[in-house]
Amino acid sequence: MRVNRLEALTNGVFAIAMTVLVLSLGVPVKDKIADQGAQ
Repeated sequence: MRVNRLEALTNGVFAIAMTVLVLSLGVPVKDKIADQGAQ
């Protein structure tokens, strides 16, 4: 396997992994944030 192809493969795997990590993040609820700030 040539280096260019290996580099492209690792870039693709990294991009997919980062996408999965970003999509798994939850959006915090506004009321929960306000309650924590009032403490």
